[in-house]
Amino acid sequence: MPYKKVVYLVAAALVLSACRRAPGTDFHLIRFVDLLEAKNIISSPFASGKLDPADPASFHEKNRPVFDRGSGGNPLGLKRKLNLRSQDVNTIAAPPKSRYEFDIELPENGILEFGAGIVRGVNSETVRKRLGVGEGNVLFRVKLALYGRDKTIYQRSVEPPPVREKGSLNLVPERVALPVSGGKARISFITEGQEGVFSFWANPVVFSTGRRTRKIIIISIDTLRADHLRCYGYEKETSPNTDALAADGAAFLSNYAPSPWTLPSHVSLLTSLSCFRHGVNQNENRMETAQPTLADVLRTQGFVCTAFTGWGFLSPVFGFSKGFDLYAQGEDSLWQGRAAGSVFSAASRWIDGNRDKDFFLFIHTYQLHNPYIPPPPYDTMFLDPEPLWKMIDVGGYMGGPRGAFKDLTEKERRNIVGLYDGEIRYTDEALVGPLMAQLKSLKIYDETMIILTSDHGEEFHEHGSWEHGRSLYDESLKIPLIIKFPGFKFRGKKPGPFVRLIDVMPTVMDVYGVRDEGFELEGRSLLPVLRGREKKDRTVLAYLAGGILDSGIPEKTAIIRGRSKVILNRPYDAGALSGFLFPPPPFSEVEVYDLAVDPMERANAVSSKAGSVAKLIATMKELQSMARKRTGEKAEIDGDVEEKLRALGYIR
Repeated sequence: MPYKKVVYLVAAALVLSACRRAPGTDFHLIRFVDLLEAKNIISSPFASGKLDPADPASFHEKNRPVFDRGSGGNPLGLKRKLNLRSQDVNTIAAPPKSRYEFDIELPENGILEFGAGIVRGVNSETVRKRLGVGEGNVLFRVKLALYGRDKTIYQRSVEPPPVREKGSLNLVPERVALPVSGGKARISFITEGQEGVFSFWANPVVFSTGRRTRKIIIISIDTLRADHLRCYGYEKETSPNTDALAADGAAFLSNYAPSPWTLPSHVSLLTSLSCFRHGVNQNENRMETAQPTLADVLRTQGFVCTAFTGWGFLSPVFGFSKGFDLYAQGEDSLWQGRAAGSVFSAASRWIDGNRDKDFFLFIHTYQLHNPYIPPPPYDTMFLDPEPLWKMIDVGGYMGGPRGAFKDLTEKERRNIVGLYDGEIRYTDEALVGPLMAQLKSLKIYDETMIILTSDHGEEFHEHGSWEHGRSLYDESLKIPLIIKFPGFKFRGKKPGPFVRLIDVMPTVMDVYGVRDEGFELEGRSLLPVLRGREKKDRTVLAYLAGGILDSGIPEKTAIIRGRSKVILNRPYDAGALSGFLFPPPPFSEVEVYDLAVDPMERANAVSSKAGSVAKLIATMKELQSMARKRTGEKAEIDGDVEEKLRALGYIR
């Protein structure tokens, strides 16, 4: 969202100061949400008793307390994550008449940035009626006391938003230039107007311009198989921009996802925990509130953390917004066929407004996910002459989740694969390429750490089924991992050892010197692999909980160690088995594959590998036993999330 107003302060008395910050001081960010303590609250309706902080109705119905790492205590419950349809944003609740004061040391060339907002819904109308007040504008003011002078540096009257069925929001983003000299100052955030209005300050921060910055971007392209990218050996030209990114960085040739579906795999990416450890394996699970995430860690290091996602199983209801200052839905419906372009547009606007900050940007798109609807000319780019379809809902064509084992003709299979490849090429040209071009035009490409990966692959009947979430074979688990490091370190490397998605978070932390104090990481930094100090394959664990999303698929667990892969399959439940429209292929309860000689997993070697199988199963059970018990937090899926899951084919 573009900034609508810039306020410049020019005051000769503020130019020089004995309290100015020394040149070269490593300043990153002041985040007022984290600084707020009881001593900073000069006045508030919550302190005076007009509003009860213990009453959920005193806040918008889609507000919840901030639990981000480093956010400190929450006096009067004022630190809130506001969710309204398409975004989660960190706020300080500030109903009139509120005043919060902070004594800080301003950086040189500082910028004060915030949003001034009002939200309304069922609770706001209830509070207004309870107080017996009307509605009206809120006057937002910011005062700066510096060198004995007290001056209003921002003032704006904000109107309440119109009443809508699902709530409404009026949020005005602002940016105020602070005195160039910096110095010790007191900043006051003040709201005035009719009591009972749900007004707030969104993400108020101070940062410094004109210095070298740190930037991290993770691009998660949902449902992307590694072996359908040219830089991973694919024969088709699906990925010219992704290939260029790989040439500027390191492409890990054997990277494994921890699960064949979106929710648990992304939790692993952002927590560095296997599915056994984080326990988010069913569609009603959510991350534990206390679980640190990559965004949690980076925000404590001065990074602004923002995400633009495809919603669905990346919705905040599953806990993904933890640690993010802004967590937004950035793409259109999958049925419009241009989700990747839409999420880039949202991310691009944000980058333009935040290039002076240290930032962590997480971008996720469902573009490759069924249904396959690549826009022209990508809808025919990889199809045979006279194709059957230029778009297809594979799940619907099969008859829903219970039709996943339908046997199609070779022409049908090639048509489906061609459309999937078209989705890859469109994503490459609508998201990856423009993002690289924008970073280069802003002259921040060199310094940015860019990680391109996925959460799982896609099945094209290699082992009898379609889509994903039904098996633990490599077509479901082997995903790309491309890392472009700051300064092009490790450029052109293609490490071959087996690595895991859970290794991404500790790698980022290692690059930026962040220690894993006070929490558990199951993955390990990939820098030793890149430096050639670690040449052995890492142990891979993968898990699929039974019966996810009414699929009827039983529980499956896999372990890979030293290129030996063992899959343990629970037998089908008789009732679930009878519900399939087409019978699933027969399988052994124990499958063993030597990936060095049988990468397509065709020959089950269980009978000839009894000794090694027993050891691997023992290791698997030992790792499973180390998993801590979850507290049982569940996701409350609202109508918007349910609609997105239905569009993705998860709900019929």
